Amino acid sequence: VLNKSKETRKMATCYFTYDASYVHYYVIDVNRKFIFGAEEFDFAIKGNEIRRMSRLKKCKMRNDKTDEINEMMGLTRLIEFPNIDISNWKSIFKYLHNLDDYVEVQCDNDGTSYFGKILKVNRSSILFWDFDADGVWQDPIEIPFKDIDGVVWDSWYLNGWQDFFE
Repeated sequence: VLNKSKETRKMATCYFTYDASYVHYYVIDVNRKFIFGAEEFDFAIKGNEIRRMSRLKKCKMRNDKTDEINEMMGLTRLIEFPNIDISNWKSIFKYLHNLDDYVEVQCDNDGTSYFGKILKVNRSSILFWDFDADGVWQDPIEIPFKDIDGVVWDSWYLNGWQDFFE
């Protein structure tokens, strides 16, 4: 299903073990470890995400008029297809570190999400500078790759915070 979504540029609906709801993706890339997609929500691209494949519960092609409407509105032409090596977290975070954008790091085993900037990419972790819900920057923390289930960037939420801070 994920490969079909990637090849046809049609939406897939994904269900994950740590989330009672679902996510609609235009799949950009997929392998045995990761799903990389542009998340669609109510006729808008919500952001780019890479999630751990092992956390995928099930997926199916979305079979309704949404793809047709998104195409008509020009939304699907706005999806970028960056050349990210999604073979491991280290290569993913190196790419994101070079973008120098705000990111959300999801550690869904314990229900934690961190919002902020990647300061450094190590062999098996990242050094991350996050802010709280009031926009107060916290002390940098080290997040091991083994604890990370997903990463989001270029979302409305993160772009709003970036505009606020800048």
